Amino acid sequence: MQINMRSISGAKKGHGVDSAFNDLVHLLERGGEIEVLKDSDAIADIVHAHTVDFGSLRLIRRFHKQGKRAVITCHMMEDSLQGSLRLPRFVIKAFGIYLYYFYRRGDRLVVVNPYYREELIRKGLDAEKVFFIPNYADESLFFEVGAEKKAALRQALNLPSDLPVIVSSGQIQRRKGFDDFIACARLNPDYLFVWVGGFSFGRLSDGYDTYRAIVENPPENLRFPGIVGREEVAKYLQASDLFFLASFQELFPMSLLEAAKCGLPVLLRDIPLYPGILFDHYFRATDVNGFSDWIRRICQEEDVRQKGIADARQLASIYSEKSIYRQWKALYEELLKADPSR
Repeated sequence: MQINMRSISGAKKGHGVDSAFNDLVHLLERGGEIEVLKDSDAIADIVHAHTVDFGSLRLIRRFHKQGKRAVITCHMMEDSLQGSLRLPRFVIKAFGIYLYYFYRRGDRLVVVNPYYREELIRKGLDAEKVFFIPNYADESLFFEVGAEKKAALRQALNLPSDLPVIVSSGQIQRRKGFDDFIACARLNPDYLFVWVGGFSFGRLSDGYDTYRAIVENPPENLRFPGIVGREEVAKYLQASDLFFLASFQELFPMSLLEAAKCGLPVLLRDIPLYPGILFDHYFRATDVNGFSDWIRRICQEEDVRQKGIADARQLASIYSEKSIYRQWKALYEELLKADPSR
């Protein structure tokens, strides 16, 4: 089986679509049963698009003319732009029209959470074409380490050995709950807060001017390593005590999956998405005071910390390499059976 995997996500580093794309490529390659052509113009058995650019649209049309099938992973919805990029409302509306036009070109649409499967169906897309397969975090990069390795990583990253370290990762933007992350850091000056990531889309990032000033002159207990490679992201996660993401809107954040694979307790905003994908394996709150209370409890109460670690391990097992690989292989095989050119 040969899959042409298409994405332009690598043009901007430090965001989840690029991580999800590369991790899936590596997952399929390791399985040994699927040949992956990465960003190729060649006609393969199936084209699988991860970004909704015009180049991907043209490639899908070429495949369809050859009687081949197309898979599209729906990494974004219309509301994903709200609180992410500073764009006029009419631009967001026009993008939404194009987005669903693009999705209708797919023979199979894959959403990364069940909540957005229903959203696509409400938008008029064929329910029989929409499948839920969650994101996958590369287990060769993101894994739990012992106390000795954690201490060595802290030393290498210049993190204090005697303070709890609270970490988040991803783009710095309003939608990600960056304001609440900063507020919690100010409420807890005896803890170190680290945000790994930056402004992937520069001045277009929502809140750029305000947040840039904070990044350039942060409180003493805040660190901003910036946009770094994924190996470095893994090191920061493995060196930390708690993963905290206060996002208001997500599809399936790669960052929390990476944190869970590293054995970190996960603290998130209580939003409708998470119960359907994380079940009860995370801590949640709705405001700064609630977040701050959980941060102190997780870092100070051993039984709470151990529950968070156990929950992270449970999430890691649910979204394991073998499980996700089997789901993708089954989807591709089912689609090939319907290919009249074979």
